[in-house]
Amino acid sequence: MNHLVADISSSLPLYLPVFIRVALALMLMPGLGETAVPAVARIGISGGIALALTPVVIQPDQALHVRDLDLLPTILSEAVTGIWFGWLTRLITQVLPTAGQYIAYMIGLSNVLQQGVDLGPQSSAIGSLFNNVAPLLFLSSGLYMVPLHALVGLFSLIPIGHVLPLADSAEASVEATGAVIRLSMQLASPFIVMTVLWHIFVGQLARLGGRMQIYFVSFSGQILLGLLLFMLSIGPILASWDQMADQFLRQMPGMN
Repeated sequence: MNHLVADISSSLPLYLPVFIRVALALMLMPGLGETAVPAVARIGISGGIALALTPVVIQPDQALHVRDLDLLPTILSEAVTGIWFGWLTRLITQVLPTAGQYIAYMIGLSNVLQQGVDLGPQSSAIGSLFNNVAPLLFLSSGLYMVPLHALVGLFSLIPIGHVLPLADSAEASVEATGAVIRLSMQLASPFIVMTVLWHIFVGQLARLGGRMQIYFVSFSGQILLGLLLFMLSIGPILASWDQMADQFLRQMPGMN
């Protein structure tokens, strides 16, 4: 019994920093970090992954150095690294809801001045639909393996006890945020083009219609045309997002 307690005490300074980084990353990572996943399950998965990674990311010649680190600053630095990495991976799942918001605005199913409280944080039905579909695609397509692989490589990029580089992490965050906006616009681009052409057509009709309220008459046509285009393009949108997400995640820190 005394030997078991001694082994646990000697292994805890090695295991705890790895567990903190992995657990906080998984708490934010898409798929595994959703609120629908029970906290007990997430903690158990994090503990199992950390237990398997500890002898891999901490070599025998590094164990003495890690044991000599101050535990509290090490835990804080690992927590910051894990939160930053988990947030970075979650950004890709925001591409679909953001594109859904653009689509809803373009086809007339959402108003930028009036938020839909009943639909949650996304104020349109299409945005809420994509917000629920993104984690499902992330898990069913096997994309969750890519950030897990990057998380393992992150231990080599930012070893235990090292502080997250401020300049490099800020640059990666800005680039990832810009990529989310760019990819969202690309997915919604057919609807943007449709809306521009539709309003040009309606404007020409308004010049011929005199005092007739062409805009209100054409509004239902805009919605029907938009829903038809959405029905035809939802499959290619999801397939394109899957490819975009794979490329985005393979450029994550720790993949090289």
